[in-house]
Amino acid sequence: MATAGEPRLKKKATAALLGLSGLWALSGVRADLLPNLFPAGQGRSEFAGQAATLALFALVAGAMCVLRGPYKPDRVLVVRAALVGLGLFFLPGLVFHFARTQVSDFTRVTLVALVPVLVVVLEPHIGRRVVGIGSTQLVASLAALAGTLCVFPFDLPSDFASALALGAVVVAVFSIASVNCWASEILREGDRKEVWLFAGIAAGTSAIAFAVAGLLAREPLTAPLHAAPGLLWTVLVDVPALGLLFYVLRALPAVATATRFLFAPLIANLISIALLRPHVDVRAGLGLAMIAAGAGWLLLAPAQSVDFQTISSAR
Repeated sequence: MATAGEPRLKKKATAALLGLSGLWALSGVRADLLPNLFPAGQGRSEFAGQAATLALFALVAGAMCVLRGPYKPDRVLVVRAALVGLGLFFLPGLVFHFARTQVSDFTRVTLVALVPVLVVVLEPHIGRRVVGIGSTQLVASLAALAGTLCVFPFDLPSDFASALALGAVVVAVFSIASVNCWASEILREGDRKEVWLFAGIAAGTSAIAFAVAGLLAREPLTAPLHAAPGLLWTVLVDVPALGLLFYVLRALPAVATATRFLFAPLIANLISIALLRPHVDVRAGLGLAMIAAGAGWLLLAPAQSVDFQTISSAR
């Protein structure tokens, strides 16, 4: 039975997810909007930049844990948080970095739009709850994917190297989808006190992994901290986005949280259309409408869930 405060909490979580998507969208178009401060190709996919962002967020999460009082972490929680961080941040970041010369940004955005489809399929099989996913959610996710294909060109591989890179990106997308489901299940079933601890461990583990990768790639790890615009962007945009991410992972079902991979490119396109005034043809306009409709349905449609232990005990 729904409590009186649930609609308000759902609205708050929905606003947080849209805010997260908006921050990601700004990061996606910052080189277009502020080319003098953020030249194209700079920053976000570099190991040093990822390590700095995640490390700063881990420090914020650690400070929040201290403010909330002493809490003894469970060893299983620590391991789970570390694995979530590696599967959600490090593995995809590593794959996207090395595949960037073979897989275009537009193709990668289209492949990442597969995440909601995969989450719809995977969520009933992950965790203790049986989630009531109907055919409408699958149709909505596929409609949003079709809309993405209308907006972003998808490049088929032309040789073995590009095919291998494309396959690696698909594996990374599957990692994001499965870990998204798992992290949502862990946080929704756990204590509220564990959220900041979980987030800090996940981010800190990935920050260390990215730092090691940066050292192996001979990147100057302190470079992101010396660039004032990039550091300011990290503090004002990237770190708050990570905080919103872990909030919505606990507050919303996994399918709803996966819509961030649809809303972010949608909002980025709307920002570009509003500020840069490019020509938008019928196909692109229809695609944007399909993304909005599909993502909106996945986010706002009520989801039914049943505790698996309750079902088992009733048999």
